[in-house]
Parts: sequence; C-alpha cells; structure tokens
Amino acid sequence: MTQIIDAVLDDNGIEPMSVASGFRLTFSANRWPESTHVLQWLHEEDGGNVYEIRLKDGSTMQGWLCPALLCFFDKAPKQIHVSVAEI
Repeated sequence: MTQIIDAVLDDNGIEPMSVASGFRLTFSANRWPESTHVLQWLHEEDGGNVYEIRLKDGSTMQGWLCPALLCFFDKAPKQIHVSVAEI
C-alpha cells in the first residue's frame, strides 16, 4: 500500500518526498465531494483484503490491506473512497 499512497499523493500534486512532516489521508466506504480515488475490493487473501485503485492516468495498482482494516469497518467494504492533503 505504500506505493499506492505515493501514487495518490502524486496524482493530487503532492510530492511524496515533501510530506516528511506528515499528510492527512481520509477514507470512507461512502463517496464525498473531496474524495479523489476509489479502492475497489477484489478478494480476501492471507487474512486481509486485496484492493485495486485506478490512477488519474488510467493505470491501476493493487495492494493488500491487513486485518486491521476491520478496526474501521464491520466488514471489508466493496469500495473505499480516499483523499489526501498536506498538513
């Protein structure tokens, strides 16, 4: 997922190396006006869940989210909407 976060930062004009002091990543199973990307659920794997994201250039990436995802959701959502911002 670290590569996906870097790609989402880049898609939003934020240089991944410039966020040494941190950034805000907001996520929800529900879309909101400021969300910029969607993680689409693919399947369960090794106790976690695999998601795919489509970047602004049309390319896709896949990443695995560990079981800690269930600390935020009752079950793995079919979609996770995200946005990022510099702080």
